[in-house]
Amino acid sequence: ADVRYEDALAWFMDRFTEDGSKKDAGDDPFDVIVMDALDPQDNVPFAKALYDNIDFLRALYDGMTDNGVIVMQLGESPAHTDPADSFGIDENRAVITKLINEVGFESMHIYEESHSGFGYPWSYLVAFKSYSNRVNWYLTEAEVEIHIHDRILPDEEGKSTLKYFDGATMASYQVPHKGFENVFCRQVPMPEECIYFQGYRVRDDDNAPVTSFEL
Repeated sequence: ADVRYEDALAWFMDRFTEDGSKKDAGDDPFDVIVMDALDPQDNVPFAKALYDNIDFLRALYDGMTDNGVIVMQLGESPAHTDPADSFGIDENRAVITKLINEVGFESMHIYEESHSGFGYPWSYLVAFKSYSNRVNWYLTEAEVEIHIHDRILPDEEGKSTLKYFDGATMASYQVPHKGFENVFCRQVPMPEECIYFQGYRVRDDDNAPVTSFEL
């Protein structure tokens, strides 16, 4: 491992340009970036520099391979009654998810985890640089179990060494928590997909005519 103790923002911004070329020939692009820093809810100057910094996020994007994946924590998960992120203490979360999309990540997924030890469910974002890689996010429970068996050594009793992750857990990550759906659909204006896909809706459009079907 190459462990560095320095400013990560400056490190990426000094090494990767907007077109993805490397300023230093010795720095190879990353397959995976795991980013853990201040919680988005922290009201300190550096939080703004971290979460509302499109130049830094663009450097991260340009510093990744074509199939790159970035994972970052998004702080305490929203409750069902919370307002849209952009209206409250979670504004930084709204900003960074918007910028992640703007710099070019093609598939974004938010999940909630209750085993982080923070006393409250915590949120995480996984973003794929290429849309085609989202297929890995939607593997079936059985497929995930096979990957775990093939890639992670078991313990002496032949059991998985993963304490809080298996195929069923991954299946639960594939659909965002209801709290996230609520705060997403409380944006102004309301996102169009919320009109058609949120909860149960009685559709007011006509049924498809019989002539649309073929036996």
